[in-house]
Formats: sequence, structure tokens, C-alpha cells
Amino acid sequence: MSDGTAAAGRIAAEDDRLVWVIRGMAPGEFTRRFRDGLATAALLQVVAALPSERLDELAKRAHRSGSAAPSRRPRSREGGADRPLANAIRVARQQADLTQGELAERLGIRQSSISQWERGTTEPTGRRLVGLMGELPGLAEILKEMSGL
Repeated sequence: MSDGTAAAGRIAAEDDRLVWVIRGMAPGEFTRRFRDGLATAALLQVVAALPSERLDELAKRAHRSGSAAPSRRPRSREGGADRPLANAIRVARQQADLTQGELAERLGIRQSSISQWERGTTEPTGRRLVGLMGELPGLAEILKEMSGL
């Protein structure tokens, strides 16, 4: 077996093991372990890979919970609209034919938060990201395309 094939086999085995671990976790345990511990890119991949019915359920739960969680993240040093999440949010919002204000109203947040997300100066929390996916059906697909899934 070549080194490349062996490495691919190890990665696939690690992916299978991770899926097995996550599926065996209680929902509360998953939340405690991964809400704050995953980088945004990894969280996006996890959320984008969810079955549509699970994503719909999470979006409804996020919508019902309102604005209990802060929608701000610390400013990124990198910033800028060249950030993939920023671009994905803007494109999905435009595809849904919503203004930033309309989307903000649906999510129960300020329009300036949407603007900051789209500029890449801040990023939505996990709860807000799930809410965005519920309001912007095209967001998950855009993120899948961007991540090559």
C-alpha cells in the first residue's frame, strides 16, 4: 500500500470513528463539547452535513430560543469580505431576496450584526448560524459547495 493510500485509509477510519462518537452522544453532551470547541469552518461543515430534517429542527429550536445568546464574536484580525462565511451569508441572503434589515428582523437581532457578518468583521455564534440556515435555505448548499462536500 502506498503512503498516500495508507494516509487516506487512516483519514477515512478517523472520520468513521468521529461519526460513531458523535452519533452516540446525548444532545446535551454534544452541545457542551462542540458549541464552543469547534472552529467556525469545522462547525460549518458539521452543520452543512446534517440531514435536512435535522437542520430544520435545529433552526426551529434556535428561532424559539430567541436572542438569549449574544450575536457578537470578537473582531477578527483578518476581517474583510474575502472570508468564505461572509460571502456565503451575503449570497444566500440575496438569493432569498431579503434585505439585511428583513433578515435581522426575522432573527430578532440588529441589522448591523448582519452587516458585520457579511463584511467578515464578526461571525455568527453557532445558534445564530443555525437560525441563518433556517431563514436562508440556500446557505447550507453554498457552504457545501465552498467546502467541496
